[in-house]
Amino acid sequence: MMTLKDRYTSRLTNTLKQRKRIDEAILLRENAAARVLLEAMDQSDLDRATQIIQKMRNVKGKGMQTLDTAIEQAEADLNKFTGGGSLSKAWSAIKQKVGGENPFVKTMAFINAIESGFKQLPQILKNSSDGIDLKAQQDKPLTQIVTDTSKQKVIAQNLVKALTPVGIFGAFKAIPYIDKKQLVVDLLNTPLGKLDAITAAVNQGVKTSDIASELKDAANTDPNATKSQPTEPAKPTSQTAGTEPATGTKASQKSGTKSAAPAESSADRAKKIYKNIELDLAQDGVKSDDAVKIIQTLIDNDLLKA
Repeated sequence: MMTLKDRYTSRLTNTLKQRKRIDEAILLRENAAARVLLEAMDQSDLDRATQIIQKMRNVKGKGMQTLDTAIEQAEADLNKFTGGGSLSKAWSAIKQKVGGENPFVKTMAFINAIESGFKQLPQILKNSSDGIDLKAQQDKPLTQIVTDTSKQKVIAQNLVKALTPVGIFGAFKAIPYIDKKQLVVDLLNTPLGKLDAITAAVNQGVKTSDIASELKDAANTDPNATKSQPTEPAKPTSQTAGTEPATGTKASQKSGTKSAAPAESSADRAKKIYKNIELDLAQDGVKSDDAVKIIQTLIDNDLLKA
């Protein structure tokens, strides 16, 4: 008979195994999204990407060192392949770098998260201003305008949520090149006038959502899933066409025999497993819906044992 300590140890071991498999599934999903994006790029997409990269270069020097450093790191990664030249000419070499560590994929995922955050920033600032005229406070950071620490915490939480990759880039768990929490701290402590200038620069022109836009749902696709082949419906034979259901079926319906309880669905089981590791995943920034989908995929493919 298992002791309480034995049960606890067993449950902890299973939780750690499940967590490891989830981390592996996240990595697989990131790599799959990267692969799909690279294969989908055509010359018009490369032209758009070049404009987007130039747009982010123009963001540098506008008053946020954390953002400047991240942009420089992204540039350095790309320059290893382009030598500071054309993205198109270096594309064959760039495509050879597979998975989520591909410099182009990382750069686009980073920019996508920045675009998402700064698109929502004006509304977040407006909602937190309590009627204060922010236009008259351009020389002050938000921490000097909203001094209530509990309100600052709510603003920070909203900014963390906003700075999240979307579309096909939503497959990525974290923002490349930058610490999201440190970025939020800098956002709260940057004068509003500088934030306005950065917001205008980020939101202008071509966006990452314009690249391979038909792939917006690819991040939710299971890369290991196989497409089922369509089958023809069974044609009734001369003996069965137009007949009533077999009498045996009616008899079983009328009998007092209880049918077996339905097996637990993979979706329900995934939710139960998620509850055991919810706190850990939340701390890592994994959204609950994404976590449940990943766990369900593992269960459906018999990769997650009890």
